[in-house]
Amino acid sequence: MYALPLQNTFYNFLKRDFYLFMIFFYYFCRSKLKSEELRFKVL
Repeated sequence: MYALPLQNTFYNFLKRDFYLFMIFFYYFCRSKLKSEELRFKVL
């Protein structure tokens, strides 16, 4: 009886965390690429 709501909250939690992780990863990669570009410009 309790399996479905628990599963739903678990999946929502996973989806939210995955979304936040993807945003963090995107900004991290973008800043990394920008620093790489700056390094190449200096070279």
